[in-house]
Amino acid sequence: MGGSSIIKVAWYWSSLWRSCFTDSTAVSNCYDYPVLWSVEGHIQIVRGLLMAGLTLGMLGFVLSLMGMECTFIGGKERAKYRKIYAGGWCHITSGLLSACGYVVYAEYVSVEYFNPDFDGLKYDLGTPLFLGWVGSAFHMTGGFFYVWSVCKPLCGEDTVINIRALPEPGKNPSTTALSTVSEITSKTKVLSVSEISSKTGSSEIKGMWRRLAQILGLMLAILGWGLVACTLAMDHWRVAQLGGQGGSSVVVTAWYWSNLWKDCYEDSTTLVNCVDFGVLWKVKLYIQAVQGLLMNGLCLGLIGSVLTFFGMECTHIGGDQRTKDKILITSFAFHLVGSVSDMAGYCLYINRVAAVFLHAKADPSKLSYDIGTPLYLGLVGSFFILFGCTLYCATACRATHPKRCPTVPFIRVENGIYRKSACSNDSSDFNMASTKIVIV
Repeated sequence: MGGSSIIKVAWYWSSLWRSCFTDSTAVSNCYDYPVLWSVEGHIQIVRGLLMAGLTLGMLGFVLSLMGMECTFIGGKERAKYRKIYAGGWCHITSGLLSACGYVVYAEYVSVEYFNPDFDGLKYDLGTPLFLGWVGSAFHMTGGFFYVWSVCKPLCGEDTVINIRALPEPGKNPSTTALSTVSEITSKTKVLSVSEISSKTGSSEIKGMWRRLAQILGLMLAILGWGLVACTLAMDHWRVAQLGGQGGSSVVVTAWYWSNLWKDCYEDSTTLVNCVDFGVLWKVKLYIQAVQGLLMNGLCLGLIGSVLTFFGMECTHIGGDQRTKDKILITSFAFHLVGSVSDMAGYCLYINRVAAVFLHAKADPSKLSYDIGTPLYLGLVGSFFILFGCTLYCATACRATHPKRCPTVPFIRVENGIYRKSACSNDSSDFNMASTKIVIV
């Protein structure tokens, strides 16, 4: 009020999940929306469009990853092009769906704001809507780039290049070709085809299992990283429940709960009163320590995930095989330190809650808290990161146990005879029995 010594300002704001009132003292009163069918229709539509967009975006990400030329997975070139094409359209559709969701919400708010006959509280558009539109534009732009990159290979025709052999001077070309083939056949000793196939098959099977282990390890690490990241935004890190008086007609239950950013009180009518924590140096020291440890773990985990993608055998990027193995070991170190940092943060918070709980047992007048769900999810995510990085690091054996020669024997030619390298266990000679020489 004008002229008063204290000017009070209040904000009414809403999201897809709750409506809140916040005053100038940073105390928020929130009302969580009930079950799905009792929410307003436009909110249900926006939720559905955004969920569908996120699902299609995840599908497009997987298809695009399999279809990229820098990966060995996804089949041959044409199959990869089809996956890229499908992934691009998934991204475009996802961006359109999410943009439509934001448009529906903005249209509902704008109609009430510009309606002169509307007597209720009028809202302005918030920052998340503009960020959502920018993200949708980026999403569709990326999808268009994917589609554009494979349009010509998919719609064009394959080009066949014929290489014509030049005969030696003074010789008939047909005679030269026949003599060359007969000379190779007569001078080459044939190794059993089954032996070559068995060695090649066993090497391919080992390589396949190694690539699968690396992919599974990276997926587990990313899943654990996502769980840890979600716990930062989750409520109910610690919870205390207060029951109503026995024998009353209405039993009122209240919950006190906290997370890393605020303390809240919630009654049985789902009305929530929260006090946000102030500036960083006014927060309790153990909460600052937990925030720092989790942020550090998330940053290290992100760097480790990027390095793991470079070091996987199913990608063309990252250098030769020994360099890839060294990159995997480096990413293992990042993931290991990150997971230990995450677990230390959760254990520190649990230790503080347990200490207060045991102290409240001795003094019943003090409020005691229980451990909330986010702490269990965070610990599970930390173990996922640790198990995943151990799994893919176990495949990087060549960097820690180098050999004098590569596992695949080289082939050298002596006097027209194909021989294995001296480092191979089997020194028998062989020729490429399945090779066909065609001279145009």
